[in-house]
Amino acid sequence: MGEASSALVLLRDGDGYWWQRRAWSDDSYPGRLDFAAGGGMEVGESPLQAARRELDEELGVSGLALRALGEWTLDNERCALFEAPLPTSWRLGEEVEALLRLSLAELAAWPAHDLHPQLADWLGKRGEPSA
Repeated sequence: MGEASSALVLLRDGDGYWWQRRAWSDDSYPGRLDFAAGGGMEVGESPLQAARRELDEELGVSGLALRALGEWTLDNERCALFEAPLPTSWRLGEEVEALLRLSLAELAAWPAHDLHPQLADWLGKRGEPSA
């Protein structure tokens, strides 16, 4: 399998996770739930560097301890997944409408059409209608 081309970040708070609701004005999957932060890697960037950059761009957060969870192919893209503790404060970037706290069970109950395709794939909802 090829190297990762995207980095995704899970923010964890005890037994819950924080998920990004994409901005309604975003041109890519507006209003859908997504990983807390994430995006494509820039040329010469490692997955860890990309995860840190995306946290800064999307949530205004830096200096979090990131733990690598592995790589998955999600929506036909190789993604490196990281986990970090919830920061004490954040500033939402223009691509982000809100951060929502949901357990994995609560998130899994959301219909696939309300999820970014990579998140739906990670949850095993790839075959569900996404229109």
